[in-house]
Amino acid sequence: MSAKDKIIFGVLVVLIGVAGYFQYMATNMIARMDELNKN
Repeated sequence: MSAKDKIIFGVLVVLIGVAGYFQYMATNMIARMDELNKN
């Protein structure tokens, strides 16, 4: 693997990690909003 390939792969891993984190945060926010709406 060349240096360029490693950089591209690293960027992809970071993007996937960030996407997963935002998905997790969005799910938590929706759950909290549901709790607030019930009261």
